[in-house]
Amino acid sequence: MAIEKVKIKPAEFDAILRLYEALGKGTMPAFSSTDGSIIWPKVCNGPTPHAARIDVSELSPLLRHLARIYTSSIRPDFGGRFFIDNIGAFWKPEIGERVYFREWDRENLPPIHKYTPPQTPEENRDEYQKLMGEYARKSAQKRRI
Repeated sequence: MAIEKVKIKPAEFDAILRLYEALGKGTMPAFSSTDGSIIWPKVCNGPTPHAARIDVSELSPLLRHLARIYTSSIRPDFGGRFFIDNIGAFWKPEIGERVYFREWDRENLPPIHKYTPPQTPEENRDEYQKLMGEYARKSAQKRRI
């Protein structure tokens, strides 16, 4: 079965990587969702405590799209964690290899897309504050509607 391709701009891909670097924990961007409406980055192994969940669904339409696909088609009963890499979006069964559910349209991305995360705690803090400012603006706009 062919995996549907998703057009993604390098800026969108970079934004997801920066978002995860600022808020998540781990070597590969991983996000969780139970119903596709609330999405949070991985901050620990196993289930994320409710108090540690930072909703990032308003920061990326692409993440929102992927979460909806994942929670409606792949894990509709309870959601879970999905991952993002240079090839696409995937999930991991309890035992087994990566199972891709969307691939990136490679024409839009460089052949090898490298991301250099901030190297110092100050740079991480600045990136986090920038993302949280964007999140606050979008949340305020949403409340006004």
